[in-house]
Amino acid sequence: MKKEIEKIIKNYVSEYQKENNLDTKWREPIVKFADAKDKMFKELKKVVNEDHLMPEDLLAGAESIIAFFIPFEKTIPETNIKGKYSSKQWASAYIETNTLIGNLNENISKYLKEKGYQQIFKRKRISISFSTSYPQLLRRNSNESVVTQTRSLYSRNGNLRY
Repeated sequence: MKKEIEKIIKNYVSEYQKENNLDTKWREPIVKFADAKDKMFKELKKVVNEDHLMPEDLLAGAESIIAFFIPFEKTIPETNIKGKYSSKQWASAYIETNTLIGNLNENISKYLKEKGYQQIFKRKRISISFSTSYPQLLRRNSNESVVTQTRSLYSRNGNLRY
């Protein structure tokens, strides 16, 4: 099952690039799986935010987590403007990548549901207008050079257990 999901993710990203006329290009996704009961998740409350949700908070009885990273092509982070603002290319890639992730999560969710898994994902809506005020909307950490685009699906079914 893990190999099937990894293949679905990689194929989806590849086809998405071909089917949609986008400026953004991505490298091959990295796909990993984790046990939802792994003690490392509790560390998120310490290092990220004490209110960070745990897998169990999102899906009672959660057993496995599917996580993926879709890296931009290498030239996109290099377009960033020195200082505290992102380039228009980076901002566009950010929006297109988040749209891709939402669509991909829907696709994975449908697949898992067809296979009898309980799952959850939240679709995050992103909209930024490229007007003269776009730099104010695109502030970034000055030492940020690569964006991590990761979303997780929490699944419950013994066959997918980590």
